[in-house]
Amino acid sequence: MSEPVIGQADLGAVHRLLHEVFPESDKFATDAFLRWFYAENPDGSAAWRDALVGTESRAHYGAIPQWYHSRAGRMLLYLSVNSATHASLRRKGMFTRLGEAVYADIRSGEPAAAGVVGVPNWDAHEPRVKRLGWQIMGPLPVLVSLGAVFGRTSARHAEAGEALSGSSPLIDDGMLLPSQGWRQRWTLAKLAWRVRNPLQRYWVHRLDDVAALVTTTKVGGIPVALVAKTFRTPCGDTKSLSSLVSDIRRVHRTPVVAYVGFHRGLRLPGFDLPLRLRPSPLYLGWRLFDTEGPRPELSIDCFEALDFDVF
Repeated sequence: MSEPVIGQADLGAVHRLLHEVFPESDKFATDAFLRWFYAENPDGSAAWRDALVGTESRAHYGAIPQWYHSRAGRMLLYLSVNSATHASLRRKGMFTRLGEAVYADIRSGEPAAAGVVGVPNWDAHEPRVKRLGWQIMGPLPVLVSLGAVFGRTSARHAEAGEALSGSSPLIDDGMLLPSQGWRQRWTLAKLAWRVRNPLQRYWVHRLDDVAALVTTTKVGGIPVALVAKTFRTPCGDTKSLSSLVSDIRRVHRTPVVAYVGFHRGLRLPGFDLPLRLRPSPLYLGWRLFDTEGPRPELSIDCFEALDFDVF
């Protein structure tokens, strides 16, 4: 094999590599998911670099832009989403070379990125610390709530497309305002893009001043409703989602509701799944780039499944 060249492959070549490295992943069975995820994001197109042999990608690192905001302002971060290396190039430092090439690109962009954020698993979090200078904050909580599927609440629900764009949307602008800590800046338009994921269906559940974006999956053949994102109207008190979770169980006819992440000011029912019972624990981490001026402290107060690329 000739020496690879660092460059940017077209999305067709990226898709072929990802499908080859992850043949069982539905995300890469066709190129539809990749084109939606990399090219249609309202915050901007993805940044990626590849180890090219001819026009084919033999290693890849990709990241998508995400604006974060707080009451102190806003900053542009990139979410690290895909890294893959063909067997012929493993243990040759491609992960580090491609990662640093992407970081150099987004640091010099307009607007310039303030850093990268991501959710590596157990196997990947150590290389990010040692080779790419990341800070790892620790494993993301995984909450599991069990309960009966019957009963009624006054909650409303609708498929996400209708819930976000209908005459009476179930998520309103007041639920998307910045808070004291940093969190991804969601808008109704960005949520509408996110729920167009070609591999998932989403619903919105709303009860009073709290709401949840929900999808469904199966774990070991058991149907699970996943709370992918939560929303609340601003107020000082901690809000419980117990009644809303009961409605989610009833509508989706499953006794199991799961939630990955955290949202300061909201309390979800359930127990935190021990690390030993998780097939591959996920770790929240980031790297902030050096700047000439003062660098903001990154204290994230909300980070949930919809904020990264699980669903």
